[in-house]
Amino acid sequence: MRKHPALRSLSKIWQLLDRGDRWQLLGIGLLMVLASLWEAAGVGLVLPFIAVVEKPERLNALLFWRQSPLTDTEQAQWLLILSVAFGLLYLCKNLFLALSSYLQLQFLNSKNRKFATLLLQGYLYKPYTFHLQTNTATLIQNVNNEVNNVFNNYLLPLLTVFSESLIVLAIFSVIILANPFISILVIALISILSFIFFQGFRRQLKTVGQRRVGYAQKVIQSINEALGGIKEVKLLGREAYFLKTYSENMANERKANLFVLFMQQLPRLYFESLAVLIIVLIIILTLLQRGNVAQVLPLISLFAAAAFRLLPSGGRLMFSLNTIIYYSAAVDLVYEDIWAARTLPLSELLEWRREKEPIFQDCLELIDVHYTYPNAAQPAIRGVSLKIKRGEMVGFVGASGAGKTTIVDLILGLLTPYQGDIRVDGSSIYGNLGQWQRQIGYIPQTIYLSDDTLRRNIAFGLADEAIDEEALWAAVKAAQLAAFVDSLPQGLDTVVGERGIRLSGGQRQRIGIARALYHNPSVLVMDEATAALDNQTEAGVMDAIQALSGNKTIIMIAHRLSTVMGCDRLYLMANGQVIAVGSYQELLQTSPDFRAIAQGYAGAP
Repeated sequence: MRKHPALRSLSKIWQLLDRGDRWQLLGIGLLMVLASLWEAAGVGLVLPFIAVVEKPERLNALLFWRQSPLTDTEQAQWLLILSVAFGLLYLCKNLFLALSSYLQLQFLNSKNRKFATLLLQGYLYKPYTFHLQTNTATLIQNVNNEVNNVFNNYLLPLLTVFSESLIVLAIFSVIILANPFISILVIALISILSFIFFQGFRRQLKTVGQRRVGYAQKVIQSINEALGGIKEVKLLGREAYFLKTYSENMANERKANLFVLFMQQLPRLYFESLAVLIIVLIIILTLLQRGNVAQVLPLISLFAAAAFRLLPSGGRLMFSLNTIIYYSAAVDLVYEDIWAARTLPLSELLEWRREKEPIFQDCLELIDVHYTYPNAAQPAIRGVSLKIKRGEMVGFVGASGAGKTTIVDLILGLLTPYQGDIRVDGSSIYGNLGQWQRQIGYIPQTIYLSDDTLRRNIAFGLADEAIDEEALWAAVKAAQLAAFVDSLPQGLDTVVGERGIRLSGGQRQRIGIARALYHNPSVLVMDEATAALDNQTEAGVMDAIQALSGNKTIIMIAHRLSTVMGCDRLYLMANGQVIAVGSYQELLQTSPDFRAIAQGYAGAP
């Protein structure tokens, strides 16, 4: 038997909760049951209390154990006691309801934070290929917004449906006791009309809710693209294009939200009209039954009091049901990713990352390595075999698309070959990949810098108390950055600006070198790290790199051949294969392909 979509989504949330979370949720459910009983008692006691206040002599029937009627003074005293008790009852009821609401919201807020963190954790530990294929706007939307929608716009309304349903059932029980025939007729009418209203918009809400997810992701993507390339946007005068793209995506998202907001307002108007019609119907039916307005007035008052309490409950019920349908797509969207993150052996991964033993003593070896990117028609790397000795400086050269960056990503352990192996000192790096990666310092072409201090950008990802000042300054000096740091009034505590906007290209690259050297790696990998620099700045950065040769194994991808002229060995790549190996001068003499490349490179002799 197929589950209703709302129940399927609830089942998914239940699976994601651990045992402690489930007990908390069940405890909240129990509080809601008690709250509904309080609400029913509150409605049920209003009319008896008013009846006693209207005719104090009715107290004699309540105090049945007394032998004689109450005097006027005693009636006044008992009325005072009952009034205080009634007021305290309502005060306690509302305090209990407030506590119940607070515990609900506290639970939802706690789980929201927990699962958003868990989802981000899952994304951070996903394979590198996942990030190559996934737009960051989608990930940001899922972590920042969709998890919030799961708890605040799906689970909270679901709890509201449960709570309000209990209240409605409890109040229905009270009015059924007063007049079963009319009550059952009214309940049946309300149920049928509510079902018709709900079914009329359910499918449309589901469809619009699914579209909203895509629109929301496109909104974030358009912001990222506009602000991420702000220099090109301004220089090319493309502001209007990005504004138009953002505006269109935002309009689509807001249109979807407008529909659900309108649908959330309709139940109140619908139930107000329904309540008036039902009260009129009750008056007509009771008059037809008894014919005397005075006789039916207490019953009409009871139904009016019940309607007064049921009206907001009915509105909240329909509001919540509409919201649940609209945001059920959020549950489906993040369920698989959260489940994968929840089952991630994080403690093992963290321990794996902490290990740092000197495993690289002799050589790094690639043995018949093949690699094809997901969904690619052709292999990016075809049968590459090579050896790099400890302390050597080697470079990979070749035309764009030759496979240089892919081979380096394989060495870094970010990609896994589908055939062949990569070994260090005879052991596969995949036996303990984290240990191997801890031996590597990586310098990309574009250095990522956060809007923070030099200290935190160099140590990158470490809390202030975890930063080793001695290692920090050793890295600064090795990157030939010490003079620049000393010239700054705040030194290493200088804030560099977003993406290092307050620094020159050479300074950013030196910070990248210092970051790579901070944990004292045995291998330094440079992925076209000087490609964007002018010749003079490049020469300064390469001086810092050359000073490390011999102490570090350096692997470079060259954009300009001038940066690899000092390498012990160059690997010329084409179509994912190594087609020539030798020093710079050897390749000039033996490889026509290398000579052709050398003639086309700026800076080549």
